[in-house]
Amino acid sequence: MKPSITRRHFLETASLAGAGLSLALPQLASAGDGNGTASAVGAGTDKPVVLGGKPLCGSLPTWPIFDQTEEKAVLDTLHSGKWYRG
Repeated sequence: MKPSITRRHFLETASLAGAGLSLALPQLASAGDGNGTASAVGAGTDKPVVLGGKPLCGSLPTWPIFDQTEEKAVLDTLHSGKWYRG
């Protein structure tokens, strides 16, 4: 008969797997892809950006992005006086 997985067993296994991956990640990153370049997983992970490390990506776009369509829809709603479907 197949044993059933309990919540306790699942959490134990998941935490052990996470700990094992975190311990193995530096070795995987330093191994590279075989042609002398570092793998994408460990690229630039010597220091965090806060401590002067290299950022992984450029600047992120500002959010939310509105144009005249959304602005007109909001203004139409404000001017209509109908704030709900009732």
